[in-house]
Amino acid sequence: KGHAQPDAPFSVHDEGGNPVEAEVKVTAFWPDGSVKWVLVRMQPDVTALGAQNYTLHMDGDSSAPAPTAFATQDDSTIQVDTGALRFNVDRTRANLFSDLAVKVGEEWVTMIAGNDGAQLFVDLEQVLEGATTPVHFNANNDAEQFKAVLEEASPTVAVIRLDGIHRAEDGQTFAPYTVRLYAYKNDTRIRLHHTFIFDGDSQQDFIRAIGVKLTATPETITGYTLAEERGTGFPTKYIIDPSLPAWQRGILTQNSADAYTIKKVIKPGANSLLRATAGTRSQGWGRLETSAGYISAAVRNFWQEYPKAIEADAVDRSLTAYFYSPYGDALDLRRYSDLGYHSLYEAGAAGPNTPATPFDQDKYNATGIAKSSELLLDF
Repeated sequence: KGHAQPDAPFSVHDEGGNPVEAEVKVTAFWPDGSVKWVLVRMQPDVTALGAQNYTLHMDGDSSAPAPTAFATQDDSTIQVDTGALRFNVDRTRANLFSDLAVKVGEEWVTMIAGNDGAQLFVDLEQVLEGATTPVHFNANNDAEQFKAVLEEASPTVAVIRLDGIHRAEDGQTFAPYTVRLYAYKNDTRIRLHHTFIFDGDSQQDFIRAIGVKLTATPETITGYTLAEERGTGFPTKYIIDPSLPAWQRGILTQNSADAYTIKKVIKPGANSLLRATAGTRSQGWGRLETSAGYISAAVRNFWQEYPKAIEADAVDRSLTAYFYSPYGDALDLRRYSDLGYHSLYEAGAAGPNTPATPFDQDKYNATGIAKSSELLLDF
């Protein structure tokens, strides 16, 4: 308290006393206005399982490298170049990201091209008068409510916020969303934080799937790998050879906290699924391998927040990560009973002799509830 003022010049030094590239940001103050907390962002030069000591100085050493942001925006595009990964976000039409390239050696290899190479979608079952109708909603179809903004652009991290709604081909909309994309300097990964808001009618709208689909640009798919309980996963080669089965699609499903299954199929819709392996709690990742590199996706809390799934399609050249799996039961957000049991469960219980009363479904329903999920993408 009282030691550092908000305009104090900070720097970070290594064990030899040399200034290193770092970003220091004041985040909180003492009542007298002095600095209470700072956030230090840097990329330490330390080996795995190693240790390195750094010191925060308040001298503002002018010899320290001047870090610059690696993300910029204009009226039409947000551009990100981490040094290892490049991608754009179109601000004029709905998308997640586009024209993504990864650095392989000294060359930049395009892994995803165009605005539709990455898609956020929801599949719904609408039940009206006893008839069930499937409806597919794609966030990339939204031309009216989509907004993209570069929320943070620092020398170490770029944060992009996307707001929009899912839209079907017939124009109907469902479930507003907020997505934040986190990219880090010299890193090939994107962390995607997704918040889904239910704005439907829980009596008739049953969610079958919520997911992100990535389509690879390289046309030659060499295989895919899906996560097991531990280790490097369950690999499947994709080789076009008439004497061997060409497993077009692989599906990892986690439909309970204690069981996952990996299945493969040669021709979806024509051939049966073959169970390849099974276990208890999958690590929750999948990788689509191409001749130029790979696309991988990992869903956080994969077995804890079942049902979830990862699907790889060698013919479609796609990798799909499901925040809610289509291979489990539909998400039913109706209340468990038409009555309110005040003597047992309900808030404001009136006592053991209070009779159950009708529950106001119009006033207390699922509309407006939200769920956040995280997806880590690596290229």
